[in-house]
Amino acid sequence: MQARIKENNDILVVDLIGRIDIEATVGFERACGQLAERKIVFNCTDLSFVGSNGIKPFLEAMSDLVENKQAQLKFCGVGSEFKKIFAASSLSHVEIYEDVNRAVDSFSHKVINPSMVGAQGDPRPWAETTVTAVSVEPVQVTQTTNTEGEDTKAC
Repeated sequence: MQARIKENNDILVVDLIGRIDIEATVGFERACGQLAERKIVFNCTDLSFVGSNGIKPFLEAMSDLVENKQAQLKFCGVGSEFKKIFAASSLSHVEIYEDVNRAVDSFSHKVINPSMVGAQGDPRPWAETTVTAVSVEPVQVTQTTNTEGEDTKAC
């Protein structure tokens, strides 16, 4: 599993790509520990579920972000099997949106029923300030400066 991190002001968008398996989730848990007190959208469009061995640590990492790290999580691009898993876990209350733009916008706008929100081709693009591709294992945090001279972090 890989995670590409984009930062838009104070919101991180984490594109999760690949398969959830036990090997990938170990590094993922460590990387999530560095996302405390952030607003985060996890884009699951390109994520695939492979067996129950990897899903439990994945859910535990997400729960830890909310409960212990005070992160604000939202999800988008969640497939039907993940929706069922979320519903049966401590993440049953999580907000799920159909696309990244609506999930990002939801941090500043109150949406009554987020799981029902979503239209194809939202015309409101949001500006990306950084794009970082990372592999979840091994995890290493680096700090770089983007073209605007702002410090960015990647894990």
